[in-house]
Amino acid sequence: MVARTLSHAEQVGLLRRDVDRWNVWRQENQDVTPDLQGADFALADLHAADLHEADLSMANLREADLSGADLRDADLDNADLTRADLLGADLHGANLHGADLTEAIISGRPR
Repeated sequence: MVARTLSHAEQVGLLRRDVDRWNVWRQENQDVTPDLQGADFALADLHAADLHEADLSMANLREADLSGADLRDADLDNADLTRADLLGADLHGANLHGADLTEAIISGRPR
């Protein structure tokens, strides 16, 4: 399959609509760094999403389900993760500078 670069809006739309298709797109386009800067993912179901190395700086992730997500080396600078579910998410190397993690679920029992 030919690699296809998606615009910022297309990337945001695909991820919001279908995490499984997003993950396939990521696998097929490993050389593309996702541009999700400033996107609104409040309350979104992003369970098990492949977001490694994604630019999520200034994104609204309030109450998003990021459980099991791959956030390795993601840029979450100044992202709003208030009450987000990060249980089982891989945050190795992620930039959380200025991120709001108020009441975020980082450890404990799955809901």
